[in-house]
Amino acid sequence: MSDSIKVAEQCLLLTENNGEEYHAGSKARNDAGSIFTRFGFQPIVNTSIDNNVLEGQKKDVLYYFHRSINSVKSYLVLKDVKDKIIFVQYPDYSPKILAKVIKEMFMSNKTVFLVHDVDKLRNFGQQIDEIETLQKADVLICHNSAMIERLKEMGVRRPQYVNVGMFDYLLPKLPAKKVFQKTVSIA
Repeated sequence: MSDSIKVAEQCLLLTENNGEEYHAGSKARNDAGSIFTRFGFQPIVNTSIDNNVLEGQKKDVLYYFHRSINSVKSYLVLKDVKDKIIFVQYPDYSPKILAKVIKEMFMSNKTVFLVHDVDKLRNFGQQIDEIETLQKADVLICHNSAMIERLKEMGVRRPQYVNVGMFDYLLPKLPAKKVFQKTVSIA
């Protein structure tokens, strides 16, 4: 068995339901998940995360009931994961009730975070313990050197950093060939 296959067997990808919409909340995460699974990473599903709620869509009692049930399911799956390499798409918007088991999972495994956003930098969402969480990672994969430098300035010093340099997307098909036309479009 080759070394790369042995490594892939030890690698898990913490996955989530992001929907199939083409927007920043799902496209990059879904593409990254596709790439990781192509390399043989085994998905472990955090069903408590469901970003498949469109802007303006009402989150009713039924939504929160399902999310609570899914949190219990996620707890049962995640609590026993040990001695693996876990790839996590960061930020991870798990409900607060899973925070302890997720922190324990990070501590009992090697963790690699693919950093999509840093909420503290964009003054968004709950920024509680964000630096502490990023410090728990063994490796942070970041968009560029500016993001790496900013994280270091914020005090994130423990992990190794990987600079992607360019964050790209998968294309379902090749784009149509552009044909030059002498036209004017006014919006």
